[in-house]
Amino acid sequence: TTLHAMPYRTAWHSVTSSAHPDAPSAALDEVVTRLQLETQMRRPQRSDDQTTINFCIMAVGAPFQGALESLSKAAYDRLGEPATFLAVVGAGVIGGGVESEFSPSIALLAGALPPGSLSTPFIFGRRRDLVSIYSEDAWRQTERLFRALQDEPHRPSFLVFGDPFAPVSDATKFIDECEPGAVVVGGVTSPTTSGVSSIAINGEKPLPAGSVAGVALRGPRLRIHTVTAQGAVGVGPVFNVTSGRLNLVATLDERPALQQLQRVALDAVKRQPRLAKLIKANAGLLVGLSTPVPAATRFSAQEITTRRRDGDDDPEDDDTEEEYGGFVIRTVVGATADGAIAVGDNAVLPGRTKLRVHVRDGMAAKAHLDACIERYSLERSFAGMTDATPQAIFVVSCSGRGAKMYGMRNYEVDYLSHLIDAPAGEQRPRIPVGGLFANGELGPIGARLPRVVAKRPRLDGEGERDVLDTAGPTHLHGLTSVVAFLYDLGPEAAPAQSSNGEKKRRKRSP
Repeated sequence: TTLHAMPYRTAWHSVTSSAHPDAPSAALDEVVTRLQLETQMRRPQRSDDQTTINFCIMAVGAPFQGALESLSKAAYDRLGEPATFLAVVGAGVIGGGVESEFSPSIALLAGALPPGSLSTPFIFGRRRDLVSIYSEDAWRQTERLFRALQDEPHRPSFLVFGDPFAPVSDATKFIDECEPGAVVVGGVTSPTTSGVSSIAINGEKPLPAGSVAGVALRGPRLRIHTVTAQGAVGVGPVFNVTSGRLNLVATLDERPALQQLQRVALDAVKRQPRLAKLIKANAGLLVGLSTPVPAATRFSAQEITTRRRDGDDDPEDDDTEEEYGGFVIRTVVGATADGAIAVGDNAVLPGRTKLRVHVRDGMAAKAHLDACIERYSLERSFAGMTDATPQAIFVVSCSGRGAKMYGMRNYEVDYLSHLIDAPAGEQRPRIPVGGLFANGELGPIGARLPRVVAKRPRLDGEGERDVLDTAGPTHLHGLTSVVAFLYDLGPEAAPAQSSNGEKKRRKRSP
């Protein structure tokens, strides 16, 4: 599956350091030097090209978590104080075509947002009264930002990160309610010690444990799309949840839920030995829960379905989820004496939720990633973006994926960086791909391209604002990769405006 053909140009760079045990400053020196060399080698290809780095995400390997403050400040200063600089601790880092898992390494994804773009950091805390590292209360700053976004013409997309003790789900619910249909991408950081800071913004002191940090990105030329590859495929029939509440599924198609799941497992043993082995090998039984999907999204799913094999339970050929808008994968965490099952999600709605047994392995993950990108490529075409090429790709992958799942290193970064076609006989260009391995991944189900379905007056009365198709909420996933594609639609997309790199920088805290 590919996205587009040559020519390809980008103002973004992805680099990573080699492993430097007990030497975080050496890792930083290496990665910053690599970035500076790449930047110097690139020359503007058009008069409107912007090459000054104004946005950077730094992924810090968990072994360096204790040096986050010094690394963040030093990198921010050495990169010329970009308008937005976000540093996060991951179980591993992704950059420069390499996935460094559980490694003392640093990766940078940096570049120039399109002219006219804005990127604004914000913070959520465990409590409404969490004191910000800045001069005002974090919650009030965030509320003020989201009110201001309502008066802006361009709908934002969001990067969001929180540590394992932060109210990540509450934060994404707040964003979904304020900006329905917006792209939200991010994850849960991976500190190895509880209570340790794992997120820093613009070279400031790292946020206290329990914080969520985000960035609102928007602009006339900027577009961000996302794809969630859960790496799991369905086994057996799709059941209707006929009774249950919160995270308890009592009956499936009017029969005890545990009995129905046992039937699926027994049938797999008889018909498909590989699936039976996967069910036994997976850590806990996995089930997919569907979520209600708006009519517009259901129509789109049916429209782009490329194959249908009725009665075929082979996971490589499965597309039953197209009918329901996809499943969010959860683990079965227990069962009751009367045959009900408990799942790791409070999203059970009798009469509306559908459930299917799922399995994961390297083969299934490869097939599902390819299917997700193929689906996304088709949706891009329907959205009229066939000629657009991503400037950069940001990936948040579960720490349980990587070589552990695929049986080889660098599978996903290599796959994603070569999504662009090249003329016959020429080598494919590499899209800059950067990111981190996380403790949980934030994203939708499947692909999300913001679709404008209407216009409404802005609150300030100064024009109109796009209304997006609300294709479903943001979920906290596990064993998943969430992929964000960053696009520059070019100068023809909108009149030139002041760039993000030119906006006034926030003063440092005393």
